[in-house]
Amino acid sequence: MFPVAEGMVLWRELLPTTVHSIFHAVSFMWRLVMGELLKLLFFNVCAIIGVHFVTREDQILGKVGDQVRKLPKLAAKPLSECPPCMSSIWGTLIFWTLWHESSLRKRMFLWPLYLLALCGQVRLTNLILQAVKKEAE
Repeated sequence: MFPVAEGMVLWRELLPTTVHSIFHAVSFMWRLVMGELLKLLFFNVCAIIGVHFVTREDQILGKVGDQVRKLPKLAAKPLSECPPCMSSIWGTLIFWTLWHESSLRKRMFLWPLYLLALCGQVRLTNLILQAVKKEAE
């Protein structure tokens, strides 16, 4: 047999174990990162809904909410008036403050995806809360 053919046999035997090992390593990292990101996403959704709620009239930060409502809509909506719009400011603040699980390059890639997921989740949560409120009335 030619030496190249012998090397090919060895390569074919090692390839499945190498690919298998790489797959398990990537799978482990994916679960770790996604698990942590999902926890951060849940925390962020709760924070946004909470800020939106406490800045309503007759709530603990109602006077702050009154001042925010005096601002132009372009500024007021992302601060406390529109939960999906709040994802831009509050999501960025919480993501860059609390997420340190990966390199800066990976965070720059994940950041816009995180904001899109956060906006969608906040919207769904807000719709559910509105439906529950209507049901209770």
